[in-house]
Amino acid sequence: MLEKYLDDVWIFPRQKMKNLPAGQSWVLFEGSGGAYTPDWMVQAAIDRICAKIKKHEHDNLRTNHSLAEFDLLCYYCDEALLHNTPIDGIGFGFPQLASRVAQALANEPKVFDKIFLFYPYDKEQVVQVYSARVATAA
Repeated sequence: MLEKYLDDVWIFPRQKMKNLPAGQSWVLFEGSGGAYTPDWMVQAAIDRICAKIKKHEHDNLRTNHSLAEFDLLCYYCDEALLHNTPIDGIGFGFPQLASRVAQALANEPKVFDKIFLFYPYDKEQVVQVYSARVATAA
């Protein structure tokens, strides 16, 4: 369990901890966070979509299940908010994310007929970022 959740252990001399206010815990946990760039979220979104493309690349699901259309809906849910960098940055938001993802997907294999991004925290909640017929930019 420790191996899964523990990255580092820092041990300080007792003298360094003597200035802690009475009753304050001497075991400290470093919080995640800090500076980030929206590029990390863009790359994470592209990586996840490419993983789905690769997973279904040879499945022939459209033919095997007589599907008229085989689409992918990618949603940015509460779990994504907890484990990824935020989409929003200075001059950057969901529309910019969708545009960058659309550009990256233009040359991907035609596994899905359409790919959509769903972001429930913005006015424009769903954006089509890919079409096998004509690549669309948001």
